[in-house]
Amino acid sequence: MYPRFLKQNFLRFASIFFFQLAFVLSIVSLVAGDEDIVVPDKHVIEGKVVPPEIATSEWLTSTRILVNGGEQLGFLRSDGSFSVHNLAPGSYVVEVANPDHMYEPVRVDINSKGKFRARRVNYIQSNLIQTLA
Repeated sequence: MYPRFLKQNFLRFASIFFFQLAFVLSIVSLVAGDEDIVVPDKHVIEGKVVPPEIATSEWLTSTRILVNGGEQLGFLRSDGSFSVHNLAPGSYVVEVANPDHMYEPVRVDINSKGKFRARRVNYIQSNLIQTLA
């Protein structure tokens, strides 16, 4: 009698089991998906470096983009453009480093809403300048 009962209800038990398994897997995927939503916003600094008049392939390969003195690096594409990813809101000094050419650094400010502001870096503070006689 027990095996007959089991045979008759096997499909019902199997369908309930698979429904529960699918439900648990959908909950797990929703929870895993929520983890991606909680990650704070990251931003990208993009730009383009103007090459010297006589630019060689060596110039392209030896040029690096330094963010905050090398905390993060960027590399130039063949057209001179670059992008540095995964930046949190804050203030960054972006420098172009090349052993043969000098470029002026730029400060990029990113606010919490993702708005950017770029300006030339002025390391000299006017209130600290002293006139020598």
